[in-house]
Amino acid sequence: MRATAFTLLAIFLLGVTASACTASSGADPAATETGGIEQAAREAAFWDALRITGSEVPGFDSLADMAEGSDLVVIGRLANFRQSRQLTFGSDDIVTYGGVDLLITEVLYGRPVGDIVLLEFLVNERPDRVAAAIEAQDAALPAGDVIVFLHEKQGEGEAGIYRPMHSTGMWIAGGGEIVAPLRPPGSTVPFGDELADVRSLSELANLVRE
Repeated sequence: MRATAFTLLAIFLLGVTASACTASSGADPAATETGGIEQAAREAAFWDALRITGSEVPGFDSLADMAEGSDLVVIGRLANFRQSRQLTFGSDDIVTYGGVDLLITEVLYGRPVGDIVLLEFLVNERPDRVAAAIEAQDAALPAGDVIVFLHEKQGEGEAGIYRPMHSTGMWIAGGGEIVAPLRPPGSTVPFGDELADVRSLSELANLVRE
C-alpha cells in the first residue's frame, strides 16, 4: 500500500510539473491575439497615411495595361521609412516626401535596376508634425511582401526615385485575399474580372508574368 501511495504521489507531482512547464513555455492566447490586432491597426494606419484621394491619371483597363505602362513591377519588402526630400516654395509652402527602401526579391516585369529602389510618398503633415509622422510610419512598416507597379520619377533631382504607378499599383495579401491598400476604403475592387479568383501574391505574380 505504501509503495502504491508513493507511486501515485510521484505520478501526481510529475503531472503538476509538466502542466506548469507547458503553461510557462506556451504563448498567452489573449496576448497573442491582442498583439495581432495591434499590428493590424498599425499597418492600417501606415497605409491610411500614404493614401491620397482624388482623380488619377492615367487609368488602366486591365492588369496587363498597368504592367506595360510601368517602368518596373517587382515583389519585395519595405524597410527604413525616412524623410527623403523637402521642397520649399516661398516662405511658408513646404512639401515633404518620405522615402522607403523597397528590397526587391524578384522582378516580374521590366529591366532589373538593382536589389533596392527608393519608393517615395508625399507626407501629408504640417512641417512641425513631419518628424513624428515619419517616426510613426517607420515603426508601423508592414512586414510582409508587396507587389509594386513602379513609375520612375522624371523631375529634377529625382533620378532613381520611384512611386507606385497608381493607387492600384501596390498589393499586399492578408486574410485569404489580396488588397490594394492605397485604394480608398470601400472602393470597388479594380480589375475585378481578372482578379476574381486571385487569393495570394504568388497568384497575382503569375498573372503579371503572363
